[in-house]
Amino acid sequence: MHILVVEDDPVQAEGVASVLSRLGYSVHFARDGESAIRALRVQPIDAVVLDWHLPKMSGIDVLHWIRNGVGGTYGVLLLTSRVEECDVVTALDAGADDYLTKPFRPDELAARMKALTRRAARNGAPQSLLKAGEYVLDRQGRSVSLRGKAIDFTPKE
Repeated sequence: MHILVVEDDPVQAEGVASVLSRLGYSVHFARDGESAIRALRVQPIDAVVLDWHLPKMSGIDVLHWIRNGVGGTYGVLLLTSRVEECDVVTALDAGADDYLTKPFRPDELAARMKALTRRAARNGAPQSLLKAGEYVLDRQGRSVSLRGKAIDFTPKE
């Protein structure tokens, strides 16, 4: 399974990657919201660990893009320092599948990621992105891109 870790703090990102790698997941990184969206457009990703506070775009904005832009096929765990109940509710209402606060406990993160990926597998969430060389076909979004740039087609094409 491929997990995208969206975290601007390298120490936190490495801590998350250490836990996920130990579980056998392939870990990819993005340091800001815009990089995360670019990665989601071109890489085969099964789940996302997403920080709320990111440069350029907040984690909630990225979450909205995931749920509206690619049809909500990714499991998303919001990992953040925000601990207020209203923040948890906001994240879950925006489409997060789970919420974990920093500092995280490694065993709890591992258990939550296993549960998240189990649910995705049980729901049979098909991978909506197919890669062929530098082309990416988004079956859900019915679009094709080359090197991250959308290719325009007529409706019949």
